[in-house]
Order: sequence, then structure tokens, then C-alpha cells
Amino acid sequence: MAKSYTIRVYSVRTPKYINMKDIERNDKGKVLKNHFEISVIDEFFKILKIIPKEYHNINVELSYIDETCKITFIDYEVYNNDYSILTLETDKFGEVKDIKDNIKNTKNKQLDSHESVPETVKIVITRQHGLMYVTRDNNSIINKTTINTFFNKYRFVIYEYIKKWNQINKKSGLRIYKQPAIKVDSLPSTDFFDELDKLINVDEFAYTYDPSGANDTPDFEDVEIFSNTQLQRKDFKETKKFKNKVKKPIVNEVKKIYENLSDKGNYDEWYVKGENQNHKTTVVKPELATRSEHIQLNNINQINIKELIEKISDILEVNNPFLGKVFELVDISETSINTEDSELVEKIINDFQEKFENNNNGSEDDESRD
Repeated sequence: MAKSYTIRVYSVRTPKYINMKDIERNDKGKVLKNHFEISVIDEFFKILKIIPKEYHNINVELSYIDETCKITFIDYEVYNNDYSILTLETDKFGEVKDIKDNIKNTKNKQLDSHESVPETVKIVITRQHGLMYVTRDNNSIINKTTINTFFNKYRFVIYEYIKKWNQINKKSGLRIYKQPAIKVDSLPSTDFFDELDKLINVDEFAYTYDPSGANDTPDFEDVEIFSNTQLQRKDFKETKKFKNKVKKPIVNEVKKIYENLSDKGNYDEWYVKGENQNHKTTVVKPELATRSEHIQLNNINQINIKELIEKISDILEVNNPFLGKVFELVDISETSINTEDSELVEKIINDFQEKFENNNNGSEDDESRD
């Protein structure tokens, strides 16, 4: 008997730039930031696979989890022309707790603070549009932030590819920058905008901006407070709250603001407080600013990949947020790293090890976009 199962949906982008500006713009000049080419993703994981396995796991920090969290790269597979599958494993260490058998749904052992129950997470990537469908993580580690951390920690694997790509496409004026060469975005929950439509007015609204790795920094008025200090804006998240001073309804205008934010990858913690149709005060928030899809699977504890992809294909037929958009560049020359070239492979591994270890020690500085 089929059971209900929820998968979270993100989008992954591979930005290309001209003169430090994202090339994707609408007719009003607004940065769309939704450019995507699967070749960059393929190269990233092709090279990561040749890196020694001792480097295939990273620690990540989450504000809502006190324990040590770890993500391990397991595999990346081009499933067919339409889908790729990324397999990650998560672990949590740091406290004594019961061990849950997710298959038998039982708790019959205890876990020491230095032990963990690994959780396998599958991320299905649509090769045309860059949508990411993420299976359940019972360790609660995988999300937009930690996936971005994963790509950022391993960004050194594609430095050689970026160098080659920029060289052969120099005449076009296009460039790939090291940060971010790969960026994961949230997709707003469809319920969020539906709930906004139920308001008759807005009292206040807010959003938070994370400037890390962003190229579209907003003009926040308080930026000058950082002058003459050792602090940098990229070290903080910034929250903007707006309180309504006018009596006229502004629901539609506020909705437009969040529709604009939905195109950007550095805004989260959305919040709208207003009056609903019953004249009661209500608060509307998207669930982690993440779009979720609900499907039926025959076995939700041991996911069948073929069945999962069939369900995702069914979803895309009726609900593809990027339907009709083609993100591939034209008039460019693609390149690839030859992993059969032993000298090149040795250079890539040595460079990666040095940069990865320096980065873990806090001494690697490649914040420039070169």
C-alpha cells in the first residue's frame, strides 16, 4: 500500500557573468539569476570522485542543532538524459540518544555521544532546468544552507575547469567566477502566496538577507555603521522589517516584493503580519522558504529510485516552475577535464588538498570573484 512522502525542492544555478554582472536579465534590467548548465555540475562531481575518499566528508554547523553534523559525499550518477542523482550521507554526533530503526520503526538501542546513525539522502537533479528534489533526512541536516556549504567547501575541485573555460571563452566576455560557481536557491512555498491572498491588509513584513557569496547586495542604509571597524557585512545576516504607516491596503504590493525576492538566493526568513478576511491578526510565513512536493511511494523507508523519478516526472508535467525557460548559453565553447591525464590529475589533487586544508584552518582566502 502506497504511503505519503514529502520531498523538498530547490534550484541549483551555475552563474556566468559579463563585467561582474549576471547575464540573465529581464526587459527592465532586473537580475534574474537563474542561469543553469548541467555541464558544470557534471565536471564538479567527476573531479570530486578522483579526490581521495578521506576528503569526502565535511562538518557543517547548524544553529538549531547542538551536535556535530557531518555530510559525506557517496556518489553522483547521470541517471539518464533528464536526471542526475547525487547521494549524500549525514551523521550527527554529540549526545546519547536512542537508535531508531527507520525500516522497522523501532527504538531498541542507545547511541553513545561519539556514535551516529548514518542517513542516506538522495538528491535528484533535473538536467535541463536544475531543479533539485531532496529525499527525507532524518538527521535534519540537509537543507539549502548545508548544500551550499557542501559546494563551497569543495569549490577547489573545479578551479582547473573554470580556468580552462574562461580561457577558451575569453572573446565572448563571459566568465565563471570561483565563488559562487555553483549556487543553490530556495523555491518559495506555493502556499505562502496563497495565504497572502487571504489578507485584506498588511501591518508589517520582514525578510532576512545573507550577503555571503552574493553579487546583488542591496542598498541597506546602515551599511556605513561598519566603517572604521574590523567587521564585514558578509559575516552577518541582516533583517529588514517594514511597518505600514498608510491606511490603504498594500497586500498586492507586498506580494510583488516577495515575488521579486523569490528570484534571489540570499533572502529567507520571510514574515508577513496582517489582517485576514475575518478581521483577525494573522502571520504568514513560508515553511523554511522551501517548496515541498507530496507524493505516494510504495516503500518510504527504502526508496526505489526508479519509482521516485517517475513521481518527479509526473510532478513536472503539471508543476514545473521553470517550464519554458531555456538556460543554456549559445555561442560558447565547452570544455572538460581529462581525468585520464595522470599529470593533470596529480596537480588537481595536490592543489585541492592544499587549498582544502588551508581553508579548514581558516587561512585560505579566495573571496575574490576571479
